[in-house]
Amino acid sequence: LLDLVEQLTSKGVEFISQKEAIDTSTPSGKFMLTIFAAVAELEREYLLQRQREGIAAAKAQGKYKGRNIEGFDIEGTRPTMDRVKESLFATIQNYIDDSIVLDLFSGSGNLGLEALSEGAKYAYLVDYNFKAIKTIKKNLITIGISDAEAINMDYKKALSYFNEKNIKFDLIFLDPPYKTDYIEKSLELISKYDLLNDNGLIICESDNLDRIVYNDMYKAVKDKKYGDKYVVLLEKIC
Repeated sequence: LLDLVEQLTSKGVEFISQKEAIDTSTPSGKFMLTIFAAVAELEREYLLQRQREGIAAAKAQGKYKGRNIEGFDIEGTRPTMDRVKESLFATIQNYIDDSIVLDLFSGSGNLGLEALSEGAKYAYLVDYNFKAIKTIKKNLITIGISDAEAINMDYKKALSYFNEKNIKFDLIFLDPPYKTDYIEKSLELISKYDLLNDNGLIICESDNLDRIVYNDMYKAVKDKKYGDKYVVLLEKIC
């Protein structure tokens, strides 16, 4: 069956899209929908396996240089590539030492862990994906990091939680799924709860510069394009 999935996948067949043509009010239709869903799941697992085989783990720099960061095969995440990460951290180096860091759409924890490696004091690594959180915790153990916390929450709940706990940040990474307005909504809540310390920095990443929307509480101090990724650095206007 996996061989069949491979053959069909190579031809670009999208199983799950076929469900719209099925009459689910009939027994045969319900049966066919179940079959399509099962094959779609096999296809997804197959593609993830191919991704695991073809993508190497990221490597930390700084204090943890050379340590592998797993998680580049987590469905729904989009890791920052090493080339981009190296350039980004060279740009924000002056903000990192002894900083409290929030990586709000953390994925593998790549950015937050790199900040720790470069001298940050503590990092909160947030993701709604439970598989991502499991991977982050594994990375923390593997690399030997104790000054970080993995939090399995939706970004809105997480920001509310930090407000309730009176936790503020010097560095905030916002690298949400593409084609969402999560950057704009996150910035609104960060401003509402006053979660960014004075002289702190917010790093926003998106595939579309128009999606990096911010209010007059912030000013852009730098923006740069890396391939298909835009990075904008924001400071709070005091």
